[in-house]
Amino acid sequence: MHVLSSTCARHNPVRGIVARAGMAAFLALPLLGAAGSAAQAAAPPPNTAVGAPKQIGAWTVTRWSQGYCSGERPVREAAGGGAALQFVIVRLRTGHRIALSAQDWELEPQSAFPVQLVADPVLRSDAKAIAVGPKVVIIELGPDGQLVSKLATASMLEVKAAQATFKLPMDRFADALAEVDACFGALKQTTSNPFAASETAPKQPAAAPKAELSKPETSKSETSKSETRPDNVQAPGAAPTKTVSDVPPKVTPVKLAPPIPSPPTPSPAAAPATIGLDDDLIEERTFLTVPTDKGSYRLEALVVRPAKPDGRLPIALITHGKNPTPAENQALRADLMRPQARDLAARGWLAVAVMRRGFGQSDGLPGISRGAPYMSCENPDLVRGFDIEADDLDGALKALRVRPDADDSRVIAIGQSLGGGTVLAYAARKPAGLLGVVNVSGGAWRADGSRVCDHADLVAAMATFGSRTKVPTLWLYAENDSLFPPELATRMRNAYAQAGGRADLRMFPPVVGDGHALFMEFGGRVKWLRALDVFMQTHQLPNANLARADQVMSTTRLAADTRRVVEEYLSMPTPKVLVASASGTRAYWVANPNDIQGARKRVLSTCREKSEGECTVLMENSQLVRPVVTGALTPDTTPR
Repeated sequence: MHVLSSTCARHNPVRGIVARAGMAAFLALPLLGAAGSAAQAAAPPPNTAVGAPKQIGAWTVTRWSQGYCSGERPVREAAGGGAALQFVIVRLRTGHRIALSAQDWELEPQSAFPVQLVADPVLRSDAKAIAVGPKVVIIELGPDGQLVSKLATASMLEVKAAQATFKLPMDRFADALAEVDACFGALKQTTSNPFAASETAPKQPAAAPKAELSKPETSKSETSKSETRPDNVQAPGAAPTKTVSDVPPKVTPVKLAPPIPSPPTPSPAAAPATIGLDDDLIEERTFLTVPTDKGSYRLEALVVRPAKPDGRLPIALITHGKNPTPAENQALRADLMRPQARDLAARGWLAVAVMRRGFGQSDGLPGISRGAPYMSCENPDLVRGFDIEADDLDGALKALRVRPDADDSRVIAIGQSLGGGTVLAYAARKPAGLLGVVNVSGGAWRADGSRVCDHADLVAAMATFGSRTKVPTLWLYAENDSLFPPELATRMRNAYAQAGGRADLRMFPPVVGDGHALFMEFGGRVKWLRALDVFMQTHQLPNANLARADQVMSTTRLAADTRRVVEEYLSMPTPKVLVASASGTRAYWVANPNDIQGARKRVLSTCREKSEGECTVLMENSQLVRPVVTGALTPDTTPR
């Protein structure tokens, strides 16, 4: 079963304009990276306007409760007809987007349409309009603030679709844009107190980040995939653009390519982690003090661990990418990696999200990457640049060794974007205890003004790291990554492997918006977490999901053929629900960060239809729900 349906619009009670209220509700779904709510919880509160909207000419600028700001205006006869079109500019953490809405549209949610954006003389670019509801499409403008500022100088923006050209007037757009950006900059952010003791608080089972928004929800049988939106936290301070990643200074057309599979390679065994079905997690927001010969320095960190560990825990170091400006890098926080840290902690790891020096609240030159001087287009030394960044992973591990719950003989490192290259550089040092590395959308995207640096230096750096590395590595990319497309990712991986490195490349289908968000997007995590579990199992790395699967199968007495469904379910991010037929011969799952109650009803309905009998909820997140399935009569689960 494969369900892709958009969440219904939630009307905004603050204003009475139906089109605008519906637009705001849909905008909240795909545009924001927030955090997840437990499956048992009710749907998130409606998206409402905060404070009084500001009127700037025809534009209405509004701050929304779900953490973004928008300016919108009606446009009569935008396509030459009499119908009114809503034209919206939105500012959120990942940059700017345009949204268009019309009441007479009948669009298929999740469909994408090629369009051309023309605003002579400042913009002429191919793009995609993505339907996030039957009446609404969004168009990515990306994180480049200069591009949007230039757009504000145009008198008209034309959006050319297959059957119509929408002519959008830009009068007072610059004033509205300035107010939208000021509104976003004034959003209340979470701040940390560096003088306070580390916060340690047990969480409820499957507790997830503060507010979750998603676009589709997908229920899962033995054959379907889940496509939902991200678990992110709004970064404090100045508004960063791309989520912990390297960002180009221009809009890059998306090119798709077929998947490029690569078989895994065996590695030495490591003792498995164990954890109960109840996956209570404890979170610590802290600073790691790293001793050096010249004193010490501090790294901002988020530590997530099982509440009831079975002995010392293996360590998962998780690190981030880089944004375009110092202010944006300084505004990043370790909490941005909270969902991924929870994913690893639920698998039995001491998960540590580390902000390297220069980023977030860590020491160093605020907002400045320490490896940046070696990553210019002219005379680069990318090997040295990545290696300098890797110093902080080495330092973080040194600081963690003093913890009584940490086992530094079992370590993995996971990095995204610039962090992906950093963990590969770290592995090249052959640190004691490192068992494997996961590179998610990794590399260094570099530009000198309007010129993009040649990628030969990046490929050569990967070859150098491969020649020095013995541990297995997992490379995770998406086909529509605007920074590291399939051809470049393959070149990097091949250079790494041909030099002697062990690299398993997984190329995933497109992620909604931009494949470079694979690490952060909920729908991206649905894809790569399963690949991570396979990698862990292949290389005998600790993974509590194996013990969980054994417990589920023995406790519920599901049919043996349903085990792969259970394993896939356990790989998914929360919130999630597993249901099964009364006989135990069929199992289905759903992962959805927004409307988990509605998703639960739909997946139960599907189960009843497929099994022609009653079905029950078997698990919510990682916890068994009573009553459980009592027996399996015949193992007739549909093959994958």
